[in-house]
Amino acid sequence: MPPSDQFQLLANLADERSETALRRLAVARQSLGVAREQLRVLTEYGSDYHTRLGRESSEGIGSDMLRNYQGFMSNVAQAIVQQKNEVSKREDMCRHAEAAWREAQRQLESYKTLAQRNHIRQRVKEERVQQKSDDEYSARAGFFGVRTSI
Repeated sequence: MPPSDQFQLLANLADERSETALRRLAVARQSLGVAREQLRVLTEYGSDYHTRLGRESSEGIGSDMLRNYQGFMSNVAQAIVQQKNEVSKREDMCRHAEAAWREAQRQLESYKTLAQRNHIRQRVKEERVQQKSDDEYSARAGFFGVRTSI
């Protein structure tokens, strides 16, 4: 396989890796968005429930009902902590996915640069061969007394 084909193959593979990494990054970002939205909903729900407890407490509330509210609010607080941990985990996943995509992009650009340099070397080499052929033709034409101009 000629070097130009090898560089192109490497560039194509790097492009595929870059596209795969980009898709993973998109999935990670979408997942992070969902986790953040769930955290927002939980936080809002906890706040609303706390407001409701305050309102009912001011009107008078039984001890059983107060324990139920407090237990439920404790569960919501635990869910919020768990969801914050989930958001943090998904943020890490996004950072890793972005780093992987950036690395894939860097490799792709490197292979494209190598392929371009190889193409330029091949073109220069072909131009030299053509120039040598032209020089030999001119020399032969002069040697045999052939006129090259009209």
